[in-house]
Amino acid sequence: MVDHMLADTLNTDRSHANTYYADIARQVIEATGEQLRDVATDDPVAHAKRRLGIDWILSRKTVLTELGRMMDANPNPTSREVSRFNAVVRSVADRHKRHTAKSACAYIRGRRLGETDYRDRVAALHHDLNAAINLHRQRYPESTWDDIRRALDLTAGQIKHKRS
Repeated sequence: MVDHMLADTLNTDRSHANTYYADIARQVIEATGEQLRDVATDDPVAHAKRRLGIDWILSRKTVLTELGRMMDANPNPTSREVSRFNAVVRSVADRHKRHTAKSACAYIRGRRLGETDYRDRVAALHHDLNAAINLHRQRYPESTWDDIRRALDLTAGQIKHKRS
């Protein structure tokens, strides 16, 4: 009883949202899984693998959450958006042996959000590098800006080596 009450207090709005998205995706994917079971294909092995992939998806809350977020992007999806969603589910299901839940989520997120612009990627990298430098300076306050510059020069040398 106490454990249940503690768990309720630890759930955040994000946890509740994730559960919501996972639940709506689960309902749709279970229906898709039933359709897959009912449809006879030319390749029974591929059909069985996809069914296993659907079961794999249904057992991964994080994957269901990302699929639910993809569904929530438009409350009245067009037929193109529905077919795109189904294609993403089929792709993840067909490749479930090669995916971890984390990589499946990244794949789904990429399909949901689209590819990022070159400029946005560079800006994100710049932001991440500055965050790493700030974290380093917090851990090692004795580091000087010259130390950081030397480390960046070493990194630039590694990049040049990798490009050649």
